[in-house]
Amino acid sequence: MTAKSKVMDYPEFLERVIRAGLASILTHEAITSRPERLEGSRAGFEACRGKSPEELAELLKTTREECLSLRRNLPDGAAPRELGLYWRKRYFEVQVEHVANTVAARILVSDEPAWRSHYSKLFPRDLPTMRGADNAARVLRGLAGAT
Repeated sequence: MTAKSKVMDYPEFLERVIRAGLASILTHEAITSRPERLEGSRAGFEACRGKSPEELAELLKTTREECLSLRRNLPDGAAPRELGLYWRKRYFEVQVEHVANTVAARILVSDEPAWRSHYSKLFPRDLPTMRGADNAARVLRGLAGAT
């Protein structure tokens, strides 16, 4: 092959991660069987749409803090409504972290200086994970169902 393959730009990469994630949540019974989990998951992916790496990192930080605060302030024997709010926020957090993890992996392995300059300044030390790296590779290869 002589044609040079097109490098996937950030907006396209992010959009593919989000679309694959939204499709994936519909295959998980633990999510689809609980409305608050499904709502939180969808909202988490949608909140990532159109975000720059800087905005995504800030969203992750804020979301982690909010979820931790909610968990710490749940009273013993919390009412189902309070638990529903917590689980919605928790699944929101899980999906934001999933997107950030995948983006962090893409940035870390990038040959592009503009991508790599973002990594160390933005993402927490626990990202990316191997799961994020695997998902980034799947998205870059254009595999369906990358999650």
